[in-house]
Amino acid sequence: MRGALQYKGLISIRKEGINELVKEIKKIENHNEKISRTLEEISDNLASGIWLKNTEFMVVNYQSKPIVWKSIILAKLSEFKLLWSSLYGKDHDKLYDPSITEFRIKIGIIKNQILLLTSNHPSNISSDLLNQLVSVVVKLSEIEQQRFYADGGKSTEQFDANGDEIENIIDELIEHIESNYNAVSDGSN
Repeated sequence: MRGALQYKGLISIRKEGINELVKEIKKIENHNEKISRTLEEISDNLASGIWLKNTEFMVVNYQSKPIVWKSIILAKLSEFKLLWSSLYGKDHDKLYDPSITEFRIKIGIIKNQILLLTSNHPSNISSDLLNQLVSVVVKLSEIEQQRFYADGGKSTEQFDANGDEIENIIDELIEHIESNYNAVSDGSN
């Protein structure tokens, strides 16, 4: 009998220990769920905002990869054309809509990305092409910062003309880049 009494205290400790263990495991599970949700949020934020806050992220180390550089620069040029025609589309009412700020921010992001790509270009890219890209950057900067006045529509017409000019330069650039694809990819230019 004495042996049974000897282990009586251990059984109650063991019962409390199991209950405490279950509580601690539940706490760990809750923390893991919170961590999982936080990591998911971080992942979503990175996916949607990494280019906005770190525009140089996408162009790092592409200097040595002309084909990748070419495809990215073409994508950025095409992105402006798409934004210009779809988000603005010369709908002058949109110039007074709060969404024009978002449109201008996107233009600024594209401008910065083209500038970074231009300054991190592969060594075989012609100076003529680089000068044209810089011209696009300057023009994008102009429309990004353009102000609108009650001037009978002159500032709006200037905005449209600047955007159309950029679009024309981009069309020429895209044609030039695509027609010189081999020159860009094999270093013959």
